[in-house]
Amino acid sequence: MLVSITPQERALHFSGPMPMAEYRAKYWDRAFGGGDPLADLAPGLDRSPIGLIQTGELRRKRPFWANHQSAAPCTFYCPVHIPTIDRLKLIRAGKMDEAYELVLQNTPLPGSVCGAICPNLCMENCSRQGIDAPIDVAMLGRFVKDAPAPHTEPSTGKKVAIIGGGPAGMNAAWQLAQHGVEAHIFERDTKLGGKLAQVIPWDRLPKATWDAEIARFLKMPNIEVHFDTVVTKEKFAELREEYEFVLIGVGTHEPRKIPFPGHERVIPALDFLRSAKSDNPLKVGKNVVIIGAGNVGCDVACDAYRLGAEQVTLIDIQKPLAFGKEKVAAEQYGALFRWPLKTKEVTEEGLITSDDELIPAQTVIISIGDIPALQFMPDSVETVKVGGACWIKTNEAGLTSDPKVYAVGDVERPGLATNALGGGKSAADAIIATLRGEEWKPYRQKPIDPKALTLEHYCPESSGPGEATPESEADRCLSCGTCRDCHLCETICPTHAISRREVPSDDGYEYFSDDSKCIACGFCRDTCPCGIWVMQPF
Repeated sequence: MLVSITPQERALHFSGPMPMAEYRAKYWDRAFGGGDPLADLAPGLDRSPIGLIQTGELRRKRPFWANHQSAAPCTFYCPVHIPTIDRLKLIRAGKMDEAYELVLQNTPLPGSVCGAICPNLCMENCSRQGIDAPIDVAMLGRFVKDAPAPHTEPSTGKKVAIIGGGPAGMNAAWQLAQHGVEAHIFERDTKLGGKLAQVIPWDRLPKATWDAEIARFLKMPNIEVHFDTVVTKEKFAELREEYEFVLIGVGTHEPRKIPFPGHERVIPALDFLRSAKSDNPLKVGKNVVIIGAGNVGCDVACDAYRLGAEQVTLIDIQKPLAFGKEKVAAEQYGALFRWPLKTKEVTEEGLITSDDELIPAQTVIISIGDIPALQFMPDSVETVKVGGACWIKTNEAGLTSDPKVYAVGDVERPGLATNALGGGKSAADAIIATLRGEEWKPYRQKPIDPKALTLEHYCPESSGPGEATPESEADRCLSCGTCRDCHLCETICPTHAISRREVPSDDGYEYFSDDSKCIACGFCRDTCPCGIWVMQPF
């Protein structure tokens, strides 16, 4: 308890410092019966004093070489979990072919998706941003365009039917084929790629890159594509009986509609985008209104301008969800975003808002999302109704309520093309594990703590557009969570406790600390650029 005293009382007290020996005799020993406040709780505890600098078991903490224990942000935030750190390490070692193969083991579309249309969550979360600019992973993806397909294992005689040749179905087939499982894709269209091929404008998805990657995909052993195939309930039942598993990856190709007066005058965004990529595109007129201001709406706006529109207006009932390259491109063309606005009617003159404002338009396009068409699906596959549409219910691997049926991509939840690629990879991995009698384990590695990295070792580097190369980006990589074998820990250790030795592993080496020399100073942790060394309780 704190008790106040008067200035007069204070003046009578001894104001100088009390010697430690006097304090111990007068207060500490009296209060704790010999100086130990825990004597009654742990009478058998070793109470011998510990020096300021100790080694061995007397240390409070000891260093641990946590190589590969944490995920780099680029790998963690990528829906496909492409090991970019390992790719750049191979490039630094001059093993360019192995680096390309590593990427292609994870995705068949590194140039088209990673290099062109993906918002690149890997780059958004790159640790290098703390110094200058993120590693150009998009450029790295484009460099893989002409690389050969990865090695495939001998055929196992097992077969999987895949309904839908979009990015989800393609990567599922790609993964299965690498492990010797025959993948049969049943596609309703006459070409692969789903919405990527049908609606993404060629100025965002370079046609030469796309054609090269599709050609590589079609040459892959163990993959067979059946075009112009409509799957009905009867056809689905045949596939389920004939194949070990059936994987549904049909995407979302049925536009959402709003039954306002004049809705029959409105063109669905998917229909318009397909037309824009055809040889006979629609005529749009001078003024175009787009209902829905998301990224697809921005693609519609850009195509409308390319087809001759002079003014494109995107309206939405909420703040536009568009972001990234798509939104920037639409704004550069001159597109106008207006919100919150609600459609009351569409007439020959244009769109009338709920406030009775007429927005003139010769063409009105609706882009408020799409839903899956699942009429072929059996009753054994459970669905969940969200937002007035049915979506397939799955577990983390994409397995449905039917033990022989998987579903991946937009049929379970809308997402990016990389989400579809990642879902296809996870489902294929689960199928492969099941066929081998093994347990499938999802990706569980946690990202490295950014505070563990020592950025002070790096100098900012500037490079102009188009100047980056795979080699330059490999050198700039911080190698988060993966040792770069820089010897800094070995050099800075004041007691020479850290050494390097060769071991039979993927890296071929490891660093270790000698407990008899280590004093737990933490210099190794504080200097490691990659965040490998951590101090753990003994």
